[in-house]
Amino acid sequence: LKTTISQACANVREFQIKNSKNSEYYGKRGLCLLEMQQWDKAISDFKEQVSLDPQNTTAWYHLIKGLLYSGEMTDSLKGE
Repeated sequence: LKTTISQACANVREFQIKNSKNSEYYGKRGLCLLEMQQWDKAISDFKEQVSLDPQNTTAWYHLIKGLLYSGEMTDSLKGE
């Protein structure tokens, strides 16, 4: 399964390079990276997606989800 997800991320990356201003590609790859538990990379993609499309509530949701999984959100709330 990880090989399939990894390949899907690579495929999305190819499209992302060609369409770097399309926020959906960042979201799709971010979801792949979440599945592979690569929190920092997923968060980076979701941040880029939000910067390109700040009104996208799904992008914000996934960004927060990534921050929670990584522990960054919890650390921030604790003041660490």
